Amino acid sequence: MNQLKNIFLTEKDKLQLILFWIGGLILCFYGLILTFAPVIRTLNWKTPVKWEQWIAFAAWSVICFIVHKFSARYLPNRDPYILPIIFLLSGLGLLTIFRLSISFGWRQLQWFVISSIFLLIGVKYRNFLTALRKYKYLWLTLGLLVTVLTFFMGIYPGGEGPRLWLGCCGLYFQPSEPLKLLFIIYLAAFFADNWPMRKDLSVLLIPSLVMVGASIFILISQKDLGTATIFLIIYAFFIFIVSGKKRTIFIFVFLLIIAGYLGYKNFNVIQIRMNGWINPWLDPSGGSYQIIQSLQAIAAGHFLGSGPGMGSPGIIPVAISDFIYPAIVEELGMVGAIFIISAFAFLSYRGFSIAIKSRNQFQRLLASGVTVFINLQAILIIGGNIRLLPLTGVTLPFLSYGGSSLLTLFVAALILLEISQNQSSRTILEAEAKPYLLSFSAFLAGFLALGLLTSFWGIIRSNQLLNRPDNFRKVINDRYVPRGNLLDKQNQPILETIGERGNFRRILLEPSLSTTVGYNHPIIGQSGLEEDVDTYLRGEAGLPASEIWWNELLYSRPPDGLDIRTTIDLSHQKLLVNLLNGYHGAALIMNAKSGEISAIWSSPSYNPDLLEENYEELLNDKNAALINRVSQGKYGLGNLSSVFLLGYLIEKNGKIDGQNFSKSSECAIQMPIDQKNVLQTSIKHGCNNAYIYLESLLENNNLQVFQQFRFDEEFGFELPFYHVELPDPFNEKSFQSVLISPLQVARSVAVFSTGGKIPYPKLTNAVNIPDQGWVVFSSKDPVQILKTSSSIEVSNFLSRTDFPAWETSASNFSVENPNNWYVTGTLSDWQGTPVVLVIILENGTAKDAQTIGRNILEQVLTSSVN
Repeated sequence: MNQLKNIFLTEKDKLQLILFWIGGLILCFYGLILTFAPVIRTLNWKTPVKWEQWIAFAAWSVICFIVHKFSARYLPNRDPYILPIIFLLSGLGLLTIFRLSISFGWRQLQWFVISSIFLLIGVKYRNFLTALRKYKYLWLTLGLLVTVLTFFMGIYPGGEGPRLWLGCCGLYFQPSEPLKLLFIIYLAAFFADNWPMRKDLSVLLIPSLVMVGASIFILISQKDLGTATIFLIIYAFFIFIVSGKKRTIFIFVFLLIIAGYLGYKNFNVIQIRMNGWINPWLDPSGGSYQIIQSLQAIAAGHFLGSGPGMGSPGIIPVAISDFIYPAIVEELGMVGAIFIISAFAFLSYRGFSIAIKSRNQFQRLLASGVTVFINLQAILIIGGNIRLLPLTGVTLPFLSYGGSSLLTLFVAALILLEISQNQSSRTILEAEAKPYLLSFSAFLAGFLALGLLTSFWGIIRSNQLLNRPDNFRKVINDRYVPRGNLLDKQNQPILETIGERGNFRRILLEPSLSTTVGYNHPIIGQSGLEEDVDTYLRGEAGLPASEIWWNELLYSRPPDGLDIRTTIDLSHQKLLVNLLNGYHGAALIMNAKSGEISAIWSSPSYNPDLLEENYEELLNDKNAALINRVSQGKYGLGNLSSVFLLGYLIEKNGKIDGQNFSKSSECAIQMPIDQKNVLQTSIKHGCNNAYIYLESLLENNNLQVFQQFRFDEEFGFELPFYHVELPDPFNEKSFQSVLISPLQVARSVAVFSTGGKIPYPKLTNAVNIPDQGWVVFSSKDPVQILKTSSSIEVSNFLSRTDFPAWETSASNFSVENPNNWYVTGTLSDWQGTPVVLVIILENGTAKDAQTIGRNILEQVLTSSVN
């Protein structure tokens, strides 16, 4: 029985059938993954699966079967590669459009069926090539007239946009699409009819330029500049084929550059596209938004892609049409890119092969013209998507959404089939074939450039592109991958992820830490700890590379995020918040030895639940509620500088002679009358005369004091922080004029509680890694900057009589912007955990700060002892 079937099945039929089967298996596998993609993304079998694409696949399969039967019967000598290639590309485009938009998928399916019917009719009722040649002027004139109608009756299906379509009731047609094919038919027929006069180009150029000029003028008037560019390049190709002279190509390239320059000067859309092509990084959220998102989609695809339905191609503007290439590459990776580019390159090869073997000059020109049209459009749009060329706004043949485009392309494929059916068996002269071979070589070089540049963005530059703040794929991943929690030092939650996959969100349980924890917002971006330990919270760091790779391969996302243990003690944090309620300023409690910050307060602050709603207002708020005042605050050091002058002088001289100190005058906290001439008491109360006296002992060594306490050291910290900037020249300025953050103050005064060692502050302590438990982050050991004896001398000098701690207060004595400091810490011989506390109030008094600070330190030390 099989032998009888093979009698009626030619080798071409077998090959075409095999290719159809291969294409069907590829699309079936694509559709299968697409079906279960929602389940894979949510890891929940209750999630509804996608099924609509199976109707499209069923229709595609039935039509392919019918097309194969019709072509085998009516076109036995056809090229067996053409139909499988265009149907595989069309099927891939159809399923991709269904993946991106169900509604547009149904529309594209309708056009696919209509286009296939036209193809079948053309296959059955052949011999139309003669009519195309005979009535060339009529076809092009009709095409131009219909295109002109768009000036009067044109609409834009999307609402606001270029009015290039005709139609109504949901069915629209773009006349410029078939006009491309009619233009090629006209040129092929005109030059074939006048082939004997090809040596005298002037005879051919003048009549042809009339029609060409009319076509391009209409398109430019419509501002359909992409199609006008295609017309000009196709015309240049025909002139090259007819003349056989390479210089004609250079002339047209020159003319194209001039046209581009004039268009840049006169058309805003060309200016935007050219600027976006030359340097898209200058305006990533404006005119270059499309190209940036396109490149990021390609970068997200890497080599194997995220998988059908697993990427985020919906981020790309016009993904179903102008940018369907990056949408496919994101989910199919470089494998998909190579397949698409190779398919067009092979289609180019088959098209030029058909042209070379054509029966007559008209069919040779027509086949090559159709081949140029299809592949030129592919190179232009893919080149625009990957920044090889400026964007032209044309569709990617067979793949992009667009009914008039798809119908035109199927008719173009029908013409290739008909010409291949009638091709000659005569020997082709080298001189005849040379222009076509050169043209094919140029297209092959173009496709090679597309592949190389796609690889560059998708592999070499992928990490740089994906790490840009305008890459929204991380934001989408946050909905499906639980971000790690932030915990306090007792593993109590501070910030946690709640919800289910597909709907995760973050909840801050301690609002006073909003400027410390920060935010991870899809529009605004990141800040605070959310930004600093982002890779751990996302699961992109801390896990074995194999596990991260496996998750990327299966789900196109990292594993679940890891929890981070911070140094915050929520009991200390609530103590700060309760006692400082109603005040503006900053405060922190820090382990003077390890640098671990157990509490951090900054006010005014913001409500993270209302961040997006109030963001513009917060940006312009004079109270700067978005910054963390502990690390970013710029406060005048004022008389607090006396503490550092004291430490420096004791370090250098061993002791301080306070016998010549005069009575204190202006003080942050009122002095007892009987203590006004005591230097020790004056420093602790923040008196101005104490500072003046100590500075007089310095002998202009302000810079040495600055360096002694490491004010100039740029140490690493999890939050953005203000580095001290010295006045220039510093030695001629008062030490009081230095602006400093509370964090820097806490770090520097910690030496008085640690025997002279300065710590490195930190807010994060460990990460919880599956199978390993809590892994402690490495930290820098404290550094000895003062002799132990000097440290003890200072802490004893500033010690309280009623509690084992040293303290000092200070003020900047400003009427407009008063700042009042209170700084305290445990004595050097304290047997427990050494602690320092820094408070600065922007309202209230220095006495308020002292009262609150004493209360806080006493409760902290009492609780640690208990």
